[in-house]
This record gives sequence, structure tokens and C-alpha cells, in this order.
Amino acid sequence: MTIYILWVRHCESCSNVISHSKSIIKKLTHPIQGFIIPPNCTLMGIIQSFMFGYKLLPLIVKLYPKFKKIDFYCSLLKRAMITSKLITYGFSKSNVKIKQSKFIERLCNVSEKPNILEKVTGLNLTNNANYDISDKHIKQINKRYKKTGKRISKRIKKKSKNCKQSDYKSFKKYTLRSLKKNNTLNVIVSHGKYLRENFNVSELNNLDALLVEYDLKNNKHKIINKFMNTTDISKDYLSHETIKNDTYDFNYRFNNNNLKTSISFDNVKNHFKQLDEYLNLDKKINEFSCE
Repeated sequence: MTIYILWVRHCESCSNVISHSKSIIKKLTHPIQGFIIPPNCTLMGIIQSFMFGYKLLPLIVKLYPKFKKIDFYCSLLKRAMITSKLITYGFSKSNVKIKQSKFIERLCNVSEKPNILEKVTGLNLTNNANYDISDKHIKQINKRYKKTGKRISKRIKKKSKNCKQSDYKSFKKYTLRSLKKNNTLNVIVSHGKYLRENFNVSELNNLDALLVEYDLKNNKHKIINKFMNTTDISKDYLSHETIKNDTYDFNYRFNNNNLKTSISFDNVKNHFKQLDEYLNLDKKINEFSCE
């Protein structure tokens, strides 16, 4: 039996960009954004997530016609949940016809490793969310992004005692075999350090992805494709500049191939008009959610 997982790194978040901010005040509050407050997606992160579902995921389905269904999952952390929801929203706009899970479910043991402050204090901050905090974020996200993608379920698949821990071995032991097999693509939004360490990849930008095949019989896995964004859109230190563009280019490199696509700012506004009051798109403030 074989299981296929598309591991995706979450959106560009406030903790990714604050240190590059042009605002001195925001640079001073970086420890709060990066170590204490669970970060939101930036405006660029929202666009990245939407485009992943709108353009890249349909291409992956086309490249691998054996996939007859897509199931969507994410970690317990806020930025991963928002990303997964926006990916499903983008995919719904692609008009690709394929069976899909009704909801997005959270998975145990795929969250980011605790930051230094969490290790020292044991507190639940940015990477160490317990069930209550995660459930609170689900309620907020489902309400704010009500008409934007699939609902996130309060159900946690194969809930375990150490669920919130960043533990790939536990994921493989307890959760992996519960995922759909053979002709299902399991899309899991996780985290950069978690993915780099467990799959031995040196670089993984926001919304980069790894397609991994798990051979359950022989207890082995291998990366069969890497989807890497090669444009400035993926560089968080440039986001305060690239967000001002009239068009956003998304070029993905994978197995000696390329996907070159783009979206205009006007199209972004059209797709997210239901969120305009929250996003305040005309101002093009990348760090709008980082206060």
C-alpha cells in the first residue's frame, strides 16, 4: 500500500517579515510577533496561498492523473490553518473537477518546533499551541474567512497524548496509516523547520512543497517531486516592496519543468472582495495583520 502526501510550508507570516520591516516600531516588537503572539498571514502570504491552490495544485493533479481525490489537512497552528483554507479557496476557483474532503482537518505532530522562549518557559505561544488555543483560532478563522475556502473542522485526526509536539516519528507511527491510500493526494500544510529537518532539504520557502511517496509495506518513503517558487514573491525580505506591484508573478520549478503564471492586483481584489474591509487592499499594506 502507498500513501501520497503533498507537504506544504505555510504562508508568509508576520514572524517571517517583521525583522525586515521598514518600521522601526515593528522591528522593536519583533520578539512579540515572532515568539509570543501566534502570527497571521501577511497580505503577500494570503496571495501566495490562494495562488498555490488556484494554479499549482491543479497542475499537480494534471501531472499525476492517478489522484482521484484530495484530502486537506494542516497543523494545529494558526498560520497553517489560514494557509490551508486559502489553498482550498484558490482550488475552488480553478474549476478542476475532482473529489475532495468536505472539511480541513488538523493533524497531530506536524506543528513547528518550539521556539527558545517556549522551550525555557513551557508556555503555549507561537509554536506550542494546545487544543484550547487551536480551537479558539479555528473559530476566529472560520468566521473571518467564512466565504473563503473550506471550513476547518474541530476534529483532530488520530488525536494522541503528545499531539501538539513537533514529532515526525510519532506522525508516522500513529497518524500516517490513517490517511487515505493509493489514489488520494493528502495535502498537509506544515512548517519550514519541521519539513527541512525531516526531509533533509536545505531550503524551503513559504508555499514551497514536497510530494512524498510512502511505501507502507517496506516502511520507506521518498520525495518524488519538489515544487519550488523561484520568483521574488517567495522572498520575505522583499515583500514590503513586491506587494506594491500591479502584477504578481508565480514561477514554480519542479523536475526540470516550470510553471509560469501571474495574477493582477485587480484580480486579487476581485477574488477577495468579500474580505476587503479586513484586508484593506487598496492600501497594499503587507503587514496589515501584524499589529
